[in-house]
Amino acid sequence: YFEEWIAAMAGHGQRLGLAPDAARAEAEQVFHLMQGAWTLARAQADSDVMRDLARRMYPAGLTAA
Repeated sequence: YFEEWIAAMAGHGQRLGLAPDAARAEAEQVFHLMQGAWTLARAQADSDVMRDLARRMYPAGLTAA
């Protein structure tokens, strides 16, 4: 189940120009961060933890390539 999510994210990374190994590494990191944020959000009963995840992951903001 989780492997499918990681593979899908890695596929998007490759489509956007990352090498396969880099895409896989980035996908795993994003998945780990999402899982941790989900656990923390549930423990704190605070969905803002999930809403704030992108800003914490990309403090400089997202830019188009």
